[in-house]
Amino acid sequence: MLLSIILPCYNVEEYIAECLDSLYNQDISETEYEIICVNDCSPDGTRKVISNYQKSHQNLILIDHEKNLKQGGARNTGLKKAIGEYIWFVDPDDYIKPNVLKQLLDHCRINQLDILQFNYEKVTTTGLFVSKQKNVSNSIVLTGIDLVLALGDDFLYNYTLSVCSRIVSLKFLKEKKIVFIENTIFEDLEFSLRALLFSKRIQCVEESFYCYRFNSTSTTNKLNNSNSIKGESIFQTCLVIGNSLVDLSLDINPISEKISKEIYSSGVWRINQITRPLLKIGNNELKNFYSLLTIDFINKLSPYLNKANKIIIKYPVITKVIIYVTRPLLFVIKKMKK
Repeated sequence: MLLSIILPCYNVEEYIAECLDSLYNQDISETEYEIICVNDCSPDGTRKVISNYQKSHQNLILIDHEKNLKQGGARNTGLKKAIGEYIWFVDPDDYIKPNVLKQLLDHCRINQLDILQFNYEKVTTTGLFVSKQKNVSNSIVLTGIDLVLALGDDFLYNYTLSVCSRIVSLKFLKEKKIVFIENTIFEDLEFSLRALLFSKRIQCVEESFYCYRFNSTSTTNKLNNSNSIKGESIFQTCLVIGNSLVDLSLDINPISEKISKEIYSSGVWRINQITRPLLKIGNNELKNFYSLLTIDFINKLSPYLNKANKIIIKYPVITKVIIYVTRPLLFVIKKMKK
Protein backbone atom coordinates (compact mmCIF):
# COMPACT_ATOMS: atom_id res chain seq x y z
CA MET A 1 0.00 0.00 0.00
CA LEU A 2 1.67 3.21 -1.20
CA LEU A 3 -0.65 5.84 0.25
CA SER A 4 -3.28 6.35 2.93
CA ILE A 5 -5.56 9.35 2.41
CA ILE A 6 -7.22 10.33 5.70
CA LEU A 7 -10.42 12.40 5.86
CA PRO A 8 -11.83 13.73 9.17
CA CYS A 9 -15.55 13.91 8.42
CA TYR A 10 -18.08 16.14 10.17
CA ASN A 11 -21.09 17.87 8.57
CA VAL A 12 -19.72 17.67 5.02
CA GLU A 13 -22.69 16.01 3.30
CA GLU A 14 -22.75 18.83 0.73
CA TYR A 15 -19.14 18.43 -0.36
CA ILE A 16 -17.80 14.95 0.38
CA ALA A 17 -19.02 13.34 -2.86
CA GLU A 18 -16.98 15.84 -4.91
CA CYS A 19 -13.98 15.21 -2.66
CA LEU A 20 -14.23 11.42 -3.03
CA ASP A 21 -14.70 11.74 -6.80
CA SER A 22 -11.45 13.70 -6.97
CA LEU A 23 -9.64 11.03 -4.95
CA TYR A 24 -10.80 8.38 -7.41
CA ASN A 25 -10.04 10.42 -10.54
CA GLN A 26 -6.39 9.38 -10.30
CA ASP A 27 -3.64 7.62 -12.23
CA ILE A 28 -2.78 4.71 -9.92
CA SER A 29 -4.70 1.55 -9.15
CA GLU A 30 -7.13 1.58 -6.23
CA THR A 31 -5.19 -1.40 -4.86
CA GLU A 32 -2.20 0.91 -4.31
CA TYR A 33 -3.90 3.38 -1.99
CA GLU A 34 -6.60 3.51 0.65
CA ILE A 35 -9.07 6.21 1.67
CA ILE A 36 -9.89 6.31 5.37
CA CYS A 37 -12.98 8.34 6.30
CA VAL A 38 -13.39 8.94 10.01
CA ASN A 39 -16.98 9.90 10.83
CA ASP A 40 -16.59 12.18 13.86
CA CYS A 41 -20.22 11.83 15.03
CA SER A 42 -21.52 13.85 12.10
CA PRO A 43 -25.27 14.55 12.57
CA ASP A 44 -26.01 15.08 8.87
CA GLY A 45 -25.97 12.63 5.95
CA THR A 46 -22.18 12.45 5.62
CA ARG A 47 -22.00 8.82 6.73
CA LYS A 48 -24.66 7.74 4.23
CA VAL A 49 -22.75 9.30 1.33
CA ILE A 50 -19.56 7.48 2.34
CA SER A 51 -21.42 4.18 2.73
CA ASN A 52 -22.80 4.50 -0.79
CA TYR A 53 -19.27 4.96 -2.19
CA GLN A 54 -18.10 1.88 -0.28
CA LYS A 55 -20.39 -0.26 -2.45
CA SER A 56 -18.21 0.38 -5.51
CA HIS A 57 -14.79 1.02 -3.94
CA GLN A 58 -13.08 -1.68 -1.89
CA ASN A 59 -10.26 0.66 -0.77
CA LEU A 60 -12.67 2.97 1.08
CA ILE A 61 -12.65 2.46 4.86
CA LEU A 62 -15.26 4.02 7.15
CA ILE A 63 -14.60 4.40 10.88
CA ASP A 64 -17.26 5.76 13.25
CA HIS A 65 -16.36 7.68 16.40
CA GLU A 66 -18.55 7.16 19.46
CA LYS A 67 -17.54 10.61 20.71
CA ASN A 68 -16.70 13.80 18.81
CA LEU A 69 -12.91 14.35 19.00
CA LYS A 70 -12.62 17.16 16.44
CA GLN A 71 -10.24 17.03 13.48
CA GLY A 72 -7.14 16.14 15.48
CA GLY A 73 -8.80 13.14 17.10
CA ALA A 74 -10.29 11.98 13.79
CA ARG A 75 -6.91 12.23 12.05
CA ASN A 76 -5.24 10.29 14.87
CA THR A 77 -7.83 7.55 14.45
CA GLY A 78 -7.02 7.44 10.75
CA LEU A 79 -3.29 7.27 11.49
CA LYS A 80 -3.77 4.24 13.74
CA LYS A 81 -5.60 2.43 10.94
CA ALA A 82 -3.35 3.53 8.04
CA ILE A 83 -1.00 1.07 6.37
CA GLY A 84 0.22 3.22 3.47
CA GLU A 85 3.86 4.13 3.00
CA TYR A 86 2.81 7.78 2.89
CA ILE A 87 -0.02 9.79 4.42
CA TRP A 88 -2.06 12.61 2.91
CA PHE A 89 -4.56 14.41 5.15
CA VAL A 90 -7.39 15.75 3.00
CA ASP A 91 -10.30 17.79 4.32
CA PRO A 92 -13.58 16.42 2.92
CA ASP A 93 -14.93 19.83 1.92
CA ASP A 94 -11.88 20.30 -0.34
CA TYR A 95 -10.62 18.24 -3.28
CA ILE A 96 -7.43 17.31 -5.12
CA LYS A 97 -6.50 17.73 -8.76
CA PRO A 98 -6.95 14.81 -11.21
CA ASN A 99 -4.14 12.35 -11.97
CA VAL A 100 -1.59 13.63 -9.46
CA LEU A 101 -1.02 10.66 -7.15
CA LYS A 102 1.57 8.89 -9.31
CA GLN A 103 3.67 12.03 -9.68
CA LEU A 104 3.52 12.78 -5.95
CA LEU A 105 4.34 9.26 -4.84
CA ASP A 106 7.15 8.84 -7.39
CA HIS A 107 8.68 12.06 -6.11
CA CYS A 108 8.46 10.91 -2.48
CA ARG A 109 9.88 7.46 -3.10
CA ILE A 110 12.69 8.41 -5.49
CA ASN A 111 13.91 11.10 -3.09
CA GLN A 112 13.20 9.01 0.03
CA LEU A 113 11.38 11.95 1.60
CA ASP A 114 9.96 12.35 5.07
CA ILE A 115 7.84 15.24 3.76
CA LEU A 116 6.88 16.53 0.33
CA GLN A 117 5.54 20.07 0.58
CA PHE A 118 3.55 21.70 -2.23
CA ASN A 119 1.30 24.67 -2.94
CA TYR A 120 -2.48 24.76 -3.14
CA GLU A 121 -5.22 26.74 -4.82
CA LYS A 122 -7.99 28.63 -3.11
CA VAL A 123 -11.48 28.15 -4.58
CA THR A 124 -14.99 29.34 -3.73
CA THR A 125 -17.65 27.07 -2.24
CA THR A 126 -18.84 26.44 -5.81
CA GLY A 127 -15.35 25.54 -7.01
CA LEU A 128 -14.43 28.76 -8.82
CA PHE A 129 -10.71 29.57 -8.80
CA VAL A 130 -9.74 32.44 -6.47
CA SER A 131 -5.95 32.37 -6.23
CA LYS A 132 -2.89 30.18 -6.02
CA GLN A 133 -1.40 30.17 -2.57
CA LYS A 134 2.32 30.15 -3.30
CA ASN A 135 3.94 29.43 0.03
CA VAL A 136 6.88 27.35 -1.14
CA SER A 137 9.17 27.17 -4.17
CA ASN A 138 11.35 24.44 -5.63
CA SER A 139 14.14 23.39 -3.33
CA ILE A 140 16.69 20.66 -2.95
CA VAL A 141 16.17 17.98 -0.32
CA LEU A 142 16.92 19.55 3.07
CA THR A 143 16.56 18.80 6.73
CA GLY A 144 13.66 20.58 8.37
CA ILE A 145 16.05 22.71 10.42
CA ASP A 146 17.95 23.81 7.30
CA LEU A 147 14.69 24.70 5.57
CA VAL A 148 13.62 26.82 8.54
CA LEU A 149 16.97 28.61 8.57
CA ALA A 150 16.63 29.23 4.83
CA LEU A 151 13.14 30.72 5.34
CA GLY A 152 14.58 33.18 7.86
CA ASP A 153 13.23 34.67 11.08
CA ASP A 154 9.68 34.82 9.73
CA PHE A 155 9.49 31.08 9.04
CA LEU A 156 6.36 30.79 11.21
CA TYR A 157 4.58 33.01 8.67
CA ASN A 158 6.39 31.92 5.50
CA TYR A 159 5.72 28.19 5.85
CA THR A 160 2.19 26.94 5.36
CA LEU A 161 1.03 24.99 8.39
CA SER A 162 -1.96 23.30 6.75
CA VAL A 163 -1.46 19.53 6.82
CA CYS A 164 -3.37 19.22 3.54
CA SER A 165 -0.52 20.74 1.51
CA ARG A 166 2.01 17.98 2.18
CA ILE A 167 2.49 14.24 2.01
CA VAL A 168 4.28 12.66 4.97
CA SER A 169 6.01 9.34 5.53
CA LEU A 170 4.06 7.13 7.95
CA LYS A 171 7.29 5.52 9.15
CA PHE A 172 8.67 8.98 9.99
CA LEU A 173 5.55 9.96 11.94
CA LYS A 174 5.66 6.74 13.95
CA GLU A 175 9.40 6.93 14.66
CA LYS A 176 9.08 10.51 15.94
CA LYS A 177 5.75 9.76 17.68
CA ILE A 178 4.08 12.73 15.99
CA VAL A 179 0.32 12.89 16.49
CA PHE A 180 -2.35 15.59 16.66
CA ILE A 181 -3.58 17.33 19.78
CA GLU A 182 -7.15 16.14 20.29
CA ASN A 183 -10.33 17.98 21.27
CA THR A 184 -9.06 21.34 20.06
CA ILE A 185 -9.00 23.55 16.97
CA PHE A 186 -5.91 24.70 15.04
CA GLU A 187 -4.52 21.26 15.84
CA ASP A 188 -2.41 21.24 12.66
CA LEU A 189 -0.20 24.11 13.86
CA GLU A 190 1.84 22.13 16.39
CA PHE A 191 1.69 18.93 14.29
CA SER A 192 3.05 20.68 11.19
CA LEU A 193 5.84 22.44 13.05
CA ARG A 194 6.92 19.30 14.89
CA ALA A 195 6.99 17.27 11.66
CA LEU A 196 8.91 20.02 9.85
CA LEU A 197 11.54 20.49 12.56
CA PHE A 198 12.26 16.80 13.10
CA SER A 199 12.30 15.80 9.42
CA LYS A 200 15.62 14.75 7.92
CA ARG A 201 14.51 14.83 4.28
CA ILE A 202 11.98 17.45 3.19
CA GLN A 203 11.48 18.98 -0.22
CA CYS A 204 9.26 21.82 -1.43
CA VAL A 205 7.85 21.97 -4.97
CA GLU A 206 6.03 24.85 -6.63
CA GLU A 207 3.26 22.79 -8.21
CA SER A 208 -0.24 23.06 -6.82
CA PHE A 209 -2.05 19.75 -6.24
CA TYR A 210 -4.72 20.64 -3.68
CA CYS A 211 -7.84 22.82 -3.89
CA TYR A 212 -8.84 24.50 -0.64
CA ARG A 213 -12.48 25.55 -0.53
CA PHE A 214 -12.87 28.91 1.20
CA ASN A 215 -15.94 28.64 3.41
CA SER A 216 -17.29 31.66 5.30
CA THR A 217 -18.86 29.33 7.88
CA SER A 218 -15.61 27.51 8.66
CA THR A 219 -14.17 27.44 12.18
CA THR A 220 -11.40 29.87 11.27
CA ASN A 221 -13.79 32.46 9.87
CA LYS A 222 -16.19 32.10 12.77
CA LEU A 223 -13.33 32.92 15.14
CA ASN A 224 -12.71 36.14 13.23
CA ASN A 225 -16.26 37.19 14.09
CA SER A 226 -16.39 38.41 17.68
CA ASN A 227 -20.08 37.49 17.89
CA SER A 228 -19.14 33.83 17.36
CA ILE A 229 -16.31 33.61 19.91
CA LYS A 230 -16.81 30.89 22.49
CA GLY A 231 -15.10 30.39 25.83
CA GLU A 232 -13.95 26.96 24.71
CA SER A 233 -12.42 28.43 21.53
CA ILE A 234 -10.40 30.98 23.52
CA PHE A 235 -9.19 28.23 25.85
CA GLN A 236 -8.14 26.03 22.93
CA THR A 237 -6.60 28.54 20.52
CA CYS A 238 -4.72 30.54 23.16
CA LEU A 239 -3.92 28.28 26.09
CA VAL A 240 -3.87 24.74 24.69
CA ILE A 241 -2.11 25.56 21.42
CA GLY A 242 0.18 28.12 23.07
CA ASN A 243 1.22 25.58 25.68
CA SER A 244 1.87 22.97 22.97
CA LEU A 245 4.24 25.41 21.22
CA VAL A 246 6.14 25.99 24.45
CA ASP A 247 6.48 22.22 24.87
CA LEU A 248 7.70 21.92 21.27
CA SER A 249 10.29 24.64 21.86
CA LEU A 250 11.73 22.64 24.76
CA ASP A 251 11.85 19.47 22.63
CA ILE A 252 13.64 21.20 19.75
CA ASN A 253 16.11 23.15 21.92
CA PRO A 254 18.84 20.43 21.83
CA ILE A 255 18.77 20.60 18.01
CA SER A 256 18.52 24.37 17.49
CA GLU A 257 18.49 26.89 20.33
CA LYS A 258 17.74 29.75 17.91
CA ILE A 259 14.60 28.12 16.48
CA SER A 260 13.57 26.98 19.96
CA LYS A 261 13.56 30.59 21.18
CA GLU A 262 11.37 31.74 18.29
CA ILE A 263 8.80 29.00 18.87
CA TYR A 264 8.89 29.63 22.62
CA SER A 265 8.18 33.34 22.04
CA SER A 266 5.31 32.47 19.70
CA GLY A 267 3.83 30.09 22.29
CA VAL A 268 4.06 32.60 25.13
CA TRP A 269 2.57 35.31 22.90
CA ARG A 270 -0.37 33.06 22.01
CA ILE A 271 -1.02 32.14 25.65
CA ASN A 272 -1.26 35.81 26.56
CA GLN A 273 -3.77 36.63 23.80
CA ILE A 274 -6.70 35.68 26.05
CA THR A 275 -7.37 39.22 27.33
CA ARG A 276 -9.13 40.86 24.38
CA PRO A 277 -11.50 37.98 23.47
CA LEU A 278 -12.42 37.44 27.12
CA LEU A 279 -13.59 41.05 27.29
CA LYS A 280 -15.97 40.41 24.39
CA ILE A 281 -17.74 37.20 25.39
CA GLY A 282 -20.86 36.91 27.51
CA ASN A 283 -21.08 35.65 31.08
CA ASN A 284 -22.08 32.11 30.08
CA GLU A 285 -19.10 31.75 27.74
CA LEU A 286 -16.83 33.26 30.39
CA LYS A 287 -18.07 30.65 32.83
CA ASN A 288 -17.42 27.98 30.20
CA PHE A 289 -13.85 29.23 29.78
CA TYR A 290 -13.09 28.95 33.49
CA SER A 291 -14.70 25.53 33.74
CA LEU A 292 -12.00 24.17 31.45
CA LEU A 293 -9.12 25.35 33.62
CA THR A 294 -7.65 22.82 36.05
CA ILE A 295 -5.27 23.63 38.88
CA ASP A 296 -2.48 21.59 37.25
CA PHE A 297 -2.91 23.41 33.93
CA ILE A 298 -2.96 26.82 35.64
CA ASN A 299 0.27 25.97 37.47
CA LYS A 300 1.87 24.87 34.20
CA LEU A 301 0.85 28.07 32.42
CA SER A 302 1.83 30.38 35.27
CA PRO A 303 5.50 30.93 34.22
CA TYR A 304 4.37 32.10 30.77
CA LEU A 305 1.54 34.46 31.79
CA ASN A 306 2.09 38.20 32.13
CA LYS A 307 0.99 39.82 35.41
CA ALA A 308 -2.44 40.87 34.16
CA ASN A 309 -3.23 37.45 32.74
CA LYS A 310 -2.09 35.70 35.90
CA ILE A 311 -4.82 37.61 37.70
CA ILE A 312 -7.35 36.81 34.96
CA ILE A 313 -6.56 33.09 35.10
CA LYS A 314 -6.26 32.70 38.87
CA TYR A 315 -9.03 35.05 40.04
CA PRO A 316 -12.17 34.74 37.90
CA VAL A 317 -14.25 36.88 40.29
CA ILE A 318 -11.91 39.86 39.79
CA THR A 319 -12.01 39.25 36.04
CA LYS A 320 -15.81 39.35 36.01
CA VAL A 321 -15.77 42.70 37.84
CA ILE A 322 -13.22 44.11 35.37
CA ILE A 323 -15.30 42.91 32.44
CA TYR A 324 -18.49 44.32 33.97
CA VAL A 325 -16.83 47.75 34.11
CA THR A 326 -14.88 47.57 30.85
CA ARG A 327 -17.39 46.08 28.44
CA PRO A 328 -19.78 49.10 28.38
CA LEU A 329 -16.78 51.37 27.79
CA LEU A 330 -15.65 49.24 24.84
CA PHE A 331 -19.17 49.36 23.43
CA VAL A 332 -19.19 53.17 23.59
CA ILE A 333 -15.76 53.43 21.95
CA LYS A 334 -16.83 51.05 19.17
CA LYS A 335 -20.01 53.06 18.57
CA MET A 336 -18.05 56.34 18.43
CA LYS A 337 -15.70 54.89 15.81
CA LYS A 338 -18.67 54.06 13.58
